[in-house]
Amino acid sequence: MRKTASAHGKLSNSIRSSRKNRGMTQEELANVLEVDRTYICAIENGRRKPSLKILIRLSKILEIDLMTLIFAE
Repeated sequence: MRKTASAHGKLSNSIRSSRKNRGMTQEELANVLEVDRTYICAIENGRRKPSLKILIRLSKILEIDLMTLIFAE
């Protein structure tokens, strides 16, 4: 179970750092994704797990390879 939680934490950090590297706020990312800002906040804080559909959209918006986004160290 710890491994899953750790992997989820890495995903959250990867999304947050990719968003910041693009110079986007949570609000801006949420608007492009057409979701609420609180959902982005929950993903980045590890309280929500994004669906594959959202992950694919995130990778395109953030211009990062999906596998890199998911499996970032």
